[in-house]
Amino acid sequence: MAQEIGAGHGAEPFADLDPPDRDSAERLGRALGGEFQVRRLVGRGGFARVFEVFDAALDRRLAVKVLRSDVPWGPASITRFKQEARAIARLSHPNILPIHFVGEAEGLGFYAMPFLEGRPLTALILDGPLQPARALGIAEPMLGALQHAHAIGIVHRDIKPDNIMIEAGTERPLLVDFGIAKAMDGDGTQTEAGFIVGTPLYMSPEQAMGCGKVDARSDLYAMGVVLFHMLSGAPPFHGGDSQEIMGRHLTDPVPLNRLGDRGTPRWLADIVGRCLTKHPDDRYPSAVAVLDALRAGREAAGFPAPVFGIPTPQPAGPRSVQGAPPGSAA
Repeated sequence: MAQEIGAGHGAEPFADLDPPDRDSAERLGRALGGEFQVRRLVGRGGFARVFEVFDAALDRRLAVKVLRSDVPWGPASITRFKQEARAIARLSHPNILPIHFVGEAEGLGFYAMPFLEGRPLTALILDGPLQPARALGIAEPMLGALQHAHAIGIVHRDIKPDNIMIEAGTERPLLVDFGIAKAMDGDGTQTEAGFIVGTPLYMSPEQAMGCGKVDARSDLYAMGVVLFHMLSGAPPFHGGDSQEIMGRHLTDPVPLNRLGDRGTPRWLADIVGRCLTKHPDDRYPSAVAVLDALRAGREAAGFPAPVFGIPTPQPAGPRSVQGAPPGSAA
């Protein structure tokens, strides 16, 4: 979705937005200052809004994510948002959308990313199941991105087709929205027990239990669900409400026969099945282990290696903006 701001001659800026979104846009515009123009609302999430912003000084378009203004943010929520920004800022990988800068807009945290032209994997799957070679061409770069994140202690926690963007022109897949990514503490239990984080259709059993013991292997489960979805046209468990779906992740066997019905090679179905085992100890130990298995199978099957054109250049470095408190640029 995209909603133009102040479209039409003589229109008042932000007049076409709902009051909470207008408030967020106005706060963001004041914080960013005159070099930046807040152009349109391009995304709505549960706790934030995404605006297209034009950076006149550097002649570039940005996607700026800002917290909703109609939510009474407590200290824990603000801390989580700051963790998100810090996590993204630590990542530098051609298949992860980077962060340019972070700041605060009159009490609302925000961060800026490159504006990406493309479509989510969700839209691609709507056209029907993907051929195995095409699915591997998306899964392999995503596992490489996860390998990079996991190596510095970051778990995404919400891998799903909506968070995998396919860049227009290059067809390069990018992992986006580390919105609930966290830097793991020593035992991986930083999220408090009983607080469930993730999307039910793609959620690992341990996330569904809300037990707090979530680590990199939870991302591998979710990536297995995404791969299952790409190959079969639907997630393994769907239908019913969120509680029912989470319960099925905990107890139901994975319907791998659906992959066979779609012509998925047995070796590939076996890899998906291991990613989707109920207990983390029974899954692959790391993203690189899954990636190695997929590459070996792809090469044996004669599938081509992924090629996505030239990666978009990474930002030259962090930049502070008017309205951002000292030290907030990441």
